[in-house]
Amino acid sequence: MKSRDLFLSLKIDPLKFAEYLTAIEINYHSENPYHNAFHGADVLQAAYSLSHHEKIKGILSDFDILCLYVACLVHDVDHPGLNNNFLIASKSELAILYNDKSVLESHHASVAFRLLGKHNFLGNISDTKVQKFRSTVVDLVLTTDFAMHFLVVSNFKAKIPQIQTMKDDNDELHLLIMKMMIKCGDVSNPSRTNEISIQWANLVTEEFFRQGDLEKSLKMPVSPLMDRESTPLYKSQIGFIEYVCKPLFQAFNEVFNIPDIVSNLNSNHEYWASKSKKKFKSAVLKVEAVNTLSRRASTAT
Repeated sequence: MKSRDLFLSLKIDPLKFAEYLTAIEINYHSENPYHNAFHGADVLQAAYSLSHHEKIKGILSDFDILCLYVACLVHDVDHPGLNNNFLIASKSELAILYNDKSVLESHHASVAFRLLGKHNFLGNISDTKVQKFRSTVVDLVLTTDFAMHFLVVSNFKAKIPQIQTMKDDNDELHLLIMKMMIKCGDVSNPSRTNEISIQWANLVTEEFFRQGDLEKSLKMPVSPLMDRESTPLYKSQIGFIEYVCKPLFQAFNEVFNIPDIVSNLNSNHEYWASKSKKKFKSAVLKVEAVNTLSRRASTAT
């Protein structure tokens, strides 16, 4: 916030803003292995880093940046550690409230703005700007629904020529860029250095496994990649990087040139692929050993 003088340029009360951040942090669930306040801060850090890219600094206004940063911080507030599919399948109150549409994301946005009503740091901003802030933050938070992932990436790729030649303010393109930035932040774990990436991978997988355990206890079908007895970590990470992260970051890289991030992504993919190869080799050796023992047994008889 201070690096771009957002407090000064947007007349934001720092104390009110600090109160709001404290309220947001309290409403994250610290018992969640992954979806807790650390994840919110991690997504913000990723978006903050991207926002300091020279091209982006020349495109997004201070107001855009404020919307993006707040959206990153609040995008998973009050997350129960269970995904939308579970909430819908279990007919939860949240799923009923939001009609099975972007259930968690709608809830996160709702909580964020209820808390803003109690800790309003936008008191010096015009009503028109406040409404624009609300609509933008809600749009960005809803974008983190994975059901929208491929549509957002596709829309961005289709708009790349326009973004590359953009000269004047264009609210539609600004919003699309911010959507990509919050999405890059939300799935930034595999783009971190290997040591940090592995830590995040273990945390998110443990949260998935806890949902799988709950599904088993409720006699529900266990969701894909959530059965701790049959889901190797390398398998989920390889698929996540190949089908989700790479297309997203590669599209963003076409416009904004983020080679270090893409390099980390490729390096982590190679790491998990090597784990897969070792597992395969181990399985082959076990089969060969069993076959050898079987042949020896048949020869002995």
